[in-house]
Amino acid sequence: MSERLDIILFGATGFTGKHTAPYLYKFASVKNSLKWGIAGRSKQKLKDVLRETAKIINVDDLSHIPIIIADVEDEDSIRKMTAQARVIINCCGPYELYGEVVVKACIENGTHHVDVSGEPQFIEEMRQKYHEEAEEKGIYIVSACGFDSVPSDLGTLFVEKHFEGTVNSVEIYIHGYFQADSTSDPKISYGAWASLVNAMGDIWNILSLRKKHYPKPLSGLRPKLCLRLPFHKMDNKWALPFPSADIDVVQITHKYFYDSEEKRPVQVQCYLLMDSFINAMSVVSRGSFFFLLTQCKCGRNLLLK
Repeated sequence: MSERLDIILFGATGFTGKHTAPYLYKFASVKNSLKWGIAGRSKQKLKDVLRETAKIINVDDLSHIPIIIADVEDEDSIRKMTAQARVIINCCGPYELYGEVVVKACIENGTHHVDVSGEPQFIEEMRQKYHEEAEEKGIYIVSACGFDSVPSDLGTLFVEKHFEGTVNSVEIYIHGYFQADSTSDPKISYGAWASLVNAMGDIWNILSLRKKHYPKPLSGLRPKLCLRLPFHKMDNKWALPFPSADIDVVQITHKYFYDSEEKRPVQVQCYLLMDSFINAMSVVSRGSFFFLLTQCKCGRNLLLK
């Protein structure tokens, strides 16, 4: 390809990729000169994605959209793919297993990289390994660009901007997770599930990485934002502490502002809202059992199966 595409959507045949394609088309339609393509392992499945996307956005044909064959098991194909784009939207997870090869190739080829990772260990490892090289080349490697990281991160900045005074702390409440219903459909994609299992299994490594990356604690903040244990009421719902990766995402942002602008950081905690006490206790018991299973290899294998 003589000229780079503006954007390549990698992992277009997966759950996240299929949801991203229609939005990418609409974005490209607004920017008339924007050229984009899709990438993945199977040419036939990629053609199917374009047909499905055409139906969703109500257009006759998207067969003119370039298709690139790339596989994370074939590093050379990843290098060739990243060399054909200005920006890679990476929807191929779990990122802890499959993300680094794409990040590395993007930096080698001077290509920006965006993903929807909610995996703190992956984010921290990529920062430690590639931050300086990416900065030298002027390349952006941007993680956590999906729900619910974007609302949490930008929402905290929005509160700071419009709050009349100094924001000391922000509590984030998420409603709608793990609500029981009668359908048998999956409540989470396999990629997101695998990411969650691996993240919980690596929780101690994540904490160790965080200490290495932030050897000095942020300036003493008062009053200190304490986690409300074991749960509390909010808007007639039960709020449970939620160990979300969004906390890490927000803290990374404010650590950057603290280092570069000496801006006072904001403390953050995250909670999950449940409609009833029974649902809350159910989530606590299932969550505890899930965490215990992730702490051993056989338990993680069982969960992934």
